[in-house]
Amino acid sequence: MRTVTRVAMAAMATLAIIGLVTDALAAPPTKKAARPVKEFDISIAEVEHELHPGGPKIAAWGFNGQVPGPTMRVTEGDLVRVRFTNKHTSNHTLHFHGMNLTNEMDGVAYGHLGHLEVKPGETYTYEFVADPAGTHMYHCHVNSPQHIDMGMVGVLIVEPKDKRREPRVDRETVLLLDDWYVNDA
Repeated sequence: MRTVTRVAMAAMATLAIIGLVTDALAAPPTKKAARPVKEFDISIAEVEHELHPGGPKIAAWGFNGQVPGPTMRVTEGDLVRVRFTNKHTSNHTLHFHGMNLTNEMDGVAYGHLGHLEVKPGETYTYEFVADPAGTHMYHCHVNSPQHIDMGMVGVLIVEPKDKRREPRVDRETVLLLDDWYVNDA
């Protein structure tokens, strides 16, 4: 009995030493790669917008001083951070079409979510993971019909992470169309 116990104890000690040596030789735990972060600063203010070169100039509401707003381009899986500053006299939000977001990041401020409106002079940071890939639009979701008609719209392009199935192209053009009524009388 004593011999078996000594053999068993010796075997356990050997296994413990082998385990320590194996742990020491093992590769360190791999750290998960940090998610790429894409940051944008978007502001809204009243701007003078020329409908076409030499054409009529109208008062519009532009993102970063332009109509339509700047194109935001990210890659699927990126963490997107948009600092939105309201330099206008009305409340506004940003809503990103096609993104699956929480209420706080979705920019839809109707009813009980009215507290999510960004008031004049305030800045709010939207943050979300870009998914799914595709060409999407962003716009204000406070009185959307009027605000979009005033020019508050832009494009969010989410490039696929795996581009092997993407067609090869020489040039890409994004068109964002809207109509404007101009009374020349």
